[in-house]
Amino acid sequence: MTPLSSAAASGSGSASFKQLPGSTPALSASTTALYAAVADRNPKAARKALKAGAELEAQDSRGNTPLMRAVLNRDQKVAKTLINAGALPDAKNSSQDSPFLKASALGLEEVLRSALSHGANVNSVDRLGSTALFLASEEGQVESVRILLQHDVPLDKVNDLGWSALHVAIALGQGSNSSLSIVRLLLAAGANPHLSDPSGSNAFDLAEKRNLTQMLSTLRTSSK
Repeated sequence: MTPLSSAAASGSGSASFKQLPGSTPALSASTTALYAAVADRNPKAARKALKAGAELEAQDSRGNTPLMRAVLNRDQKVAKTLINAGALPDAKNSSQDSPFLKASALGLEEVLRSALSHGANVNSVDRLGSTALFLASEEGQVESVRILLQHDVPLDKVNDLGWSALHVAIALGQGSNSSLSIVRLLLAAGANPHLSDPSGSNAFDLAEKRNLTQMLSTLRTSSK
């Protein structure tokens, strides 16, 4: 099934820090050193580059900041170093993805907590209108969902395709243990199982159409 968000289509992290758009000013030596530190997964070198004046919000050829590159590398130590230094967790790249959204989708729990404590916007969306909660639910990231639900996240917001976090957990989770856990968390937090998708199907319909008996039982039990 085609993904219901742009998570899979966002910057892969393969763009080099040397491949910057020709229309932008050349990077300073310290900022180049920061990108190199991120690539090398070296927090100490990153701190040294920052002390030398590296630009936290510089962008590579795909619009990725050093923080976004660290998140794409799944490097929580460097990512937290950059967030603590003031890097913006909501800075969007050319795919309209951000470190906060990507950390949610990848299940980078330490980065996610740090981003939230430094003001990440829980209402921010990617290019398909998907929130961090949606992305975490889509990717089966139980702990990301649990962390996000500790904040005032929009439970029933639908993306541009008309799907909610609960819809996608059922439709793409296919009854896996992680999807069941996510559905339970969403329902306990107050997600609406009667909300319909563009086809007119609600959470119960989606589970029934896919013969997800345990999921359907969970929905019925949690909705009493």
